[in-house]
Amino acid sequence: KATLDQRLKTCDYLIRKLDLTNNQIELLCNKILESLEKKPKNTYELLSDIYLGKKYISVFENKALKIGLRFLWEKGMLIRRNQSDHWETENSIYSINNNRIWFESLNEISTNYAEEILILKYFKSYGPATLEDAYWWSNVNISRIKQIISKNSNTIIQVRISNCNRDYFIHSLAFDNRNKIELCNNVRLLAYEDNL
Repeated sequence: KATLDQRLKTCDYLIRKLDLTNNQIELLCNKILESLEKKPKNTYELLSDIYLGKKYISVFENKALKIGLRFLWEKGMLIRRNQSDHWETENSIYSINNNRIWFESLNEISTNYAEEILILKYFKSYGPATLEDAYWWSNVNISRIKQIISKNSNTIIQVRISNCNRDYFIHSLAFDNRNKIELCNNVRLLAYEDNL
């Protein structure tokens, strides 16, 4: 919810860039959903089904399908599951999200509240981190992150790191946990797909 508006704007941008009309994207999304009613499918199966087994699928048709899939996924109508055994490749299988209760309940919370939860969880999991780190990870703008930190000044702690001239922030619970263990010379790197 925190970044849903931004992600939908990206979808709108991609739709405009490909010069698709609202009618075209609606028709394409309906065809995708109709195709997935039968069974979950990967992109190639969807292309074949939607374009009726055409031997040659144009670049435009391929891009249009991917935009339609992303749009439906962002709206919570599809589930995308990566079946690949390796993080560098994707083998996405799409299916209809028949249990949309979780998505409907998102409408009950405000975007501001969702952003606050997201940023608090970020600093709890990945702190100490800079404002720029949080922005890069969440796409919540820096001024909004500063507001969240200010509002939660008892929860988000500013820390200074030796030989660094930047401000770092960490969740107080994570800070307390780190103080209980002996510090070592390790670095934590973000995984390709992180856990938040």
